[in-house]
Amino acid sequence: MWVQYESGGIDLKPDALAYNTVINAISKSDREDKAQEPLRILRTMDKLYRDGQNKDARPNEFTYSSVLDSCAFSSVGGQRARRKALDTAIFTLEELRDDSSECNMI
Repeated sequence: MWVQYESGGIDLKPDALAYNTVINAISKSDREDKAQEPLRILRTMDKLYRDGQNKDARPNEFTYSSVLDSCAFSSVGGQRARRKALDTAIFTLEELRDDSSECNMI
């Protein structure tokens, strides 16, 4: 969607709802990387927003909740995958805490 938007498809500009929908879908999947991929998407959203490339991509409460859901329900891949999911959840919570102090999110 972003690639098409950059190619001139102005009506296809992804916003927070579009990104959140993808994150939410991944959080409900049985992918082994389902904790890490949503965090990568969140970081992309944040970068696009902060760089001014896409002000509609600002991460919100639903974004962070969906990333944390993907960590909480990560059961595929054994102990190593669960540990990565826990690390991702801790990192996401720290990031949320830092971001909330800057923008009064919480």
